[in-house]
Amino acid sequence: MPSFGLTLIRFAALSLAVTLTGPTYAGTITTFFNSDPGVAPPGPFPNSTAEQTTFIAAATAHGDTVNTHDLDHQTVGSLNGLWLNGDGTFVVTGAFSAGQNGITNTQTGNANDPFNVTGGSNNNFIAIGPGNSITFTMNDPINAFGSFFTGLDGSILHITFNDGAVETVTVPTTPNGGAEYFGFLDTSTFSSFTVEDLSSDNFGMDGISFGFAVLEPSSLTLLGAALLGAGWLRGRRKRGISV
Repeated sequence: MPSFGLTLIRFAALSLAVTLTGPTYAGTITTFFNSDPGVAPPGPFPNSTAEQTTFIAAATAHGDTVNTHDLDHQTVGSLNGLWLNGDGTFVVTGAFSAGQNGITNTQTGNANDPFNVTGGSNNNFIAIGPGNSITFTMNDPINAFGSFFTGLDGSILHITFNDGAVETVTVPTTPNGGAEYFGFLDTSTFSSFTVEDLSSDNFGMDGISFGFAVLEPSSLTLLGAALLGAGWLRGRRKRGISV
């Protein structure tokens, strides 16, 4: 018959496995949005920047670890890549076109076309052409996503993800182009999502933030119980006590 200590370890391990890998359900979504209509680069973009600050504060208060990317480390001309600090990968559909599709530092057309918002040494941003999309695949689950969007005077954007049920949020448009910040916080986690342009217009993304989820307190308690039980069992074995 298993000892009490071994039974405790097995129970904690099983409970932790159920907590981490069990079924998830569609969460409650809170969105964040503000814009600077008609404001062309180099800005400033006070409303959008303030909304980014609000979004990051909310995600941090939720318990997320927030990483933000300004895209300056990405290779111009690429349609896919790995985030510098290993957050995950992204893939853009379609063919590369400077200022129109892929990692670029070139603004094309009028002042309201997609452009860089965060500045930096290379002025890089991601452009997405009409009918194309970008898919982010994260190495760890996230609860939150936010980004500056530019050129959204005609684009219709949907963000689709699966946090137990397929969910879609619509990114608002900004009259006369300019910059805007849009983000959302989900009470459930997800690891992959797609931003899709359903219009005949193109748009840009810059200053992209991911809010990485943390273990719930109940999960941490179970993990601690499992580790304490394992240490107790190891000590008995070292002392030659039958278990």
